[in-house]
Amino acid sequence: MDTFELLKLYKKATEKDDLKERKEQRYLVSQFLDFCNEKEISIYDYQTGERFHEWLEQKGESFRVRNNGSDFIKRLNKIAGIKKQRKRLAADLNNSNQELLNNYLEYEERRGLKKSSIQNLKTNALYTLNYFKEIGYDDLSKINGKELLIRYSSEKLPLIESSKYMSFLKWMYENKRISDELYKVIPKILTRERYSPNYYDPDEIKLILKKAADKNSYRGLLAYTLIFFIISTGLRSSDIRDIKLENIDLYHNRLEIRQRKTGVLIRMYINDQLKNIISNYLQKRPESESDYLFLNRKGEPLKQCYLYNLISDSIKESEVKIGRRKTGTHALRSTFASQLYKAGGDVDVINGLLGHSGMSSIKNYIASDAERLSECLIDVPLIDNRIIIARMKDYRHGI
Repeated sequence: MDTFELLKLYKKATEKDDLKERKEQRYLVSQFLDFCNEKEISIYDYQTGERFHEWLEQKGESFRVRNNGSDFIKRLNKIAGIKKQRKRLAADLNNSNQELLNNYLEYEERRGLKKSSIQNLKTNALYTLNYFKEIGYDDLSKINGKELLIRYSSEKLPLIESSKYMSFLKWMYENKRISDELYKVIPKILTRERYSPNYYDPDEIKLILKKAADKNSYRGLLAYTLIFFIISTGLRSSDIRDIKLENIDLYHNRLEIRQRKTGVLIRMYINDQLKNIISNYLQKRPESESDYLFLNRKGEPLKQCYLYNLISDSIKESEVKIGRRKTGTHALRSTFASQLYKAGGDVDVINGLLGHSGMSSIKNYIASDAERLSECLIDVPLIDNRIIIARMKDYRHGI
């Protein structure tokens, strides 16, 4: 559905809401328009609302705005008929495609994905099956890749976003449900703005860390520690916030944590430089009953928006020329991956350390390859240029 038409219908549907609600709605509508312009979105589908909510989080909007944003998305989905659209797609499946879809979803469930991720994959697969039905293929197993390629070249066939078909068609090919790699045949269309590059080189990281260290405050110390921690481990912001004192074993230079997104338990190597930085932070960490590693000045666990703003502000306030690059925790994850790859890290190992799919297939390599992280970490001085060793027994946890 066209986004501007959708907003017109939304405005009409909310005319009878009270003044306070309409004021909040106007702000969300303006943010939604900014989001659509930035990401070059003109058609609203089931993924648009989810991406908009993620965008609000990345901007560091307050909990109230994000909560109102969830209600805003629900109303948009209702007006756009997203649920009805999903049900219609499911009802149009024949028996063979329904069995194929069930097998695919069972495979994804065995990988341990969350219910929301499974639902998104299901909808993507439904769109893919419906797409091929619209262009004349009820049975995907009978599609010939060369024939399809010729049709794309000679006919004006409609296109489909790669995010909708990629995972499903790859699974079908790897499980010999189709004979050709159809996901390589379909012309790709970009659905969102690309940032290139989206990482920071070692010299830029030094400038960012220097700016954080110059603040000479707990906030500066926390920013310094978090930035170095992320570029050293590549962990997601949700996992950073979940780390507890018992998850870190400084005596054996190890970190153990169960990733929130994948549910996978990972063990990572901590090199001496990162250990010293963590030790320095622990010396000045606020006294608190909380057992979370990273706390704000009040001794409370970090919230998502606080962590994002802390990292983003540190990057923006430095002397680095940002350009069109992102400034949040994800950019630091990209920096981690970039440095590890340049140091000769295996792509599968990097994907595993980043917590992407396929962790189970490379778990035997993590213990040995993770120590290679120390070879590619950026060499920067500590805040006080001294090595401070904390009392390990209070934070020791055997792995």
